[in-house]
Amino acid sequence: MRKLLVVVAAVLLMPVTHGFAAPIGPLWTQEGTGPFVGLGYSYVDADWEPSVTGASFGGGGEFETQQNQFQLHFGLNFAKGWTVFAGGGLSTLNAEHAFRTSDEDAEAGTDFDTDDLGDDLFPFGTAGISGLLSDGKTLDVGFFAQVSYQTEFEDELVNVSAGVIEEVEFEMEWDGVVGLLFQGELEGAYLYGGPIVYTSKATARRTESSLADGSLLAAESTSVEESENLGAVAGVRWELKEGTFLDFELQKRSQVNIGLALNKMF
Repeated sequence: MRKLLVVVAAVLLMPVTHGFAAPIGPLWTQEGTGPFVGLGYSYVDADWEPSVTGASFGGGGEFETQQNQFQLHFGLNFAKGWTVFAGGGLSTLNAEHAFRTSDEDAEAGTDFDTDDLGDDLFPFGTAGISGLLSDGKTLDVGFFAQVSYQTEFEDELVNVSAGVIEEVEFEMEWDGVVGLLFQGELEGAYLYGGPIVYTSKATARRTESSLADGSLLAAESTSVEESENLGAVAGVRWELKEGTFLDFELQKRSQVNIGLALNKMF
C-alpha cells in the first residue's frame, strides 16, 4: 500500500499545465479538535475569456493574469475530518494584453495600481468547509467547498503618439470551487489530492479618452470567466513540531497555482 501511495502522490504532484482561489489544504484526520491560525502565500496564474462567445476585450478575445497573494486565515476543526475556515489578505495583479493600445513602456501588459492602497496591493477574502466522507485504514475520502472574493483592480496607460489615455478596470466578482479529496499518510506526511470543479467570474472595463481634452473616445464592458472549469488539486502536509504544520499545494486550473501555508493548531 505504501508503494501505491507513492505512485499516486507522484502522479498527483506532477506539474501539469487558475482564478484567484486560496489553498484548499488537507482533511483534518488527526485526533482532537480546536481552532487554528495560519499564514499563506499563493502564486496564481489564470486565462480569461469573454463569457459571451465571439466577444472580445482590449487587445483580443483572451488575456492572462498573474497574482501574488498573501493571506492570514482562521479556522476550526470541530470534529474529526471536519473543518471550517475564513481568511483574507492582500494580492498583486498583473494583466497581460489587457490594453488595446500600447506605448514603449507597456507593450506586454500592465501592473494594476490604486491610489487607495498603492504598491499594487488589493484586499481579498475567502471562506470554506471540508468534511470526511470515509475514514479508511490507509485512504481517507472527503469533500471541500470554497468561495473567494476580491476588490476592483484598475490602471491606465498613456499613449502619447496616439494622443490617448486608456484606462482598464478588472473587477473579480467571485470564485467558487468544490471537489473530492483522497488522502493518505506516508512516513509522517499527509498526501492529498483529487478532482475539482470551479468557476471564476469577473467584469473587465476599458475606456479611451483624449489626451488633449479628456473627452471620451471609446468604452466597453465585458463579462469574463476563467477559460476552463475542471481541474485537480494535490498537496502534502508536514508536521514541523507538535501542532505546527507546513502545507505545499498545487492546483491545476486554466494554469497552475502554487501555494504554501504555515498553520498552528491550538
